[in-house]
Amino acid sequence: MESNVKKADRFLVEAFQTNASYSFSDPQIMILHSRLVRDFAFQIAKGIDCDSELLEIMALWHDIGKTYNAKPDVLRKKHNELGYEVTRNILFEIKISKNRKQNLIQFLKARSHSIESTIVKDADILAFFADLHLQKALKTWADANNIENELQRKADKFYDLQLPESKRLAEKLYQKMKSRWGLK
Repeated sequence: MESNVKKADRFLVEAFQTNASYSFSDPQIMILHSRLVRDFAFQIAKGIDCDSELLEIMALWHDIGKTYNAKPDVLRKKHNELGYEVTRNILFEIKISKNRKQNLIQFLKARSHSIESTIVKDADILAFFADLHLQKALKTWADANNIENELQRKADKFYDLQLPESKRLAEKLYQKMKSRWGLK
């Protein structure tokens, strides 16, 4: 029988392969990014009392709203809120308690304030700092769409990190990214 996490990972792959338009037309970029977010989430979570299965699913699905069929400007601003719409048909396959499922749904609607959600938000920032391929893809996309300072905007998320371990893990990645791209 397929575990909840394997179902979530399978759905992640299927969703980005089906609609890769907001993943720089390369589904692997966002699939690998989501898995990197998961890996950083586990590093951040060491020593924190949290639901590791829920954390892993949230990390894998944190950008799943980017596969929603909408215009790029809508996805850029609202993809965090669209995760539930994308996953609503597979959620019944995720066998967890009602309370845990409600926590997951709130996360997918960008309404969660759980420790798992906080960890995933921090892990997303770290994963971007660590992923040169994603940085290059974003820079190319931003330049093509005349969006200035997109990498600086992403770098500035360093100041949004919530957890001490996140800040510790991010410092070298952040400095390296700033140096690589000549950011402030």
